[in-house]
Amino acid sequence: MQQNNVGPSQDPYGDDIYTEPDGEFDTLAMLGPLRSMAGTWEGTSGTDVHPVVQGVESEDYFERYVLEPIDRQINGPQLFLASGHVDADAKQFELTATLGSLAYGILSNVFLDRAFRTTHYRIVVNVEDQHSWSYEQETLLELPGQTTPFSHTDRNRLHRIAAPVPNPMSAAGTQGPAVSQ
Repeated sequence: MQQNNVGPSQDPYGDDIYTEPDGEFDTLAMLGPLRSMAGTWEGTSGTDVHPVVQGVESEDYFERYVLEPIDRQINGPQLFLASGHVDADAKQFELTATLGSLAYGILSNVFLDRAFRTTHYRIVVNVEDQHSWSYEQETLLELPGQTTPFSHTDRNRLHRIAAPVPNPMSAAGTQGPAVSQ
């Protein structure tokens, strides 16, 4: 009996739910298309289109991302670094989430569910080169008193201001400190 809406072709784990996978300690090398996004980034030309009581407002924004590789995150047969289906060398990829999906779905808090219910989320990332990447995201919101969803959008282009700092455990080639039980 299937407990969620992930189909059999999307479940690569099999029946053994306890054996942890082998993996590289160099987590940066395992990030696929996210590898080139590791580091510190700033974007000064962001545009946020969002709802306000008078209708729609557009605001510019600045943002800073620090995306550093961490140690391997393992839970049974799962190796958590990123999830999705895209070529490791992809320069463009899309992520989506839908309200009600039990796998990678949208959850909310009481206020947001009542006032700005998110029904769908989509982001498209374009890795332009080693020094810049951009994104466009859309969040469909159900607003009180509105019959059609509001398309809340954000977009920005970010520039690298510092290279990533490698995971200290990758340099040591260890799994981390021993834990006694």
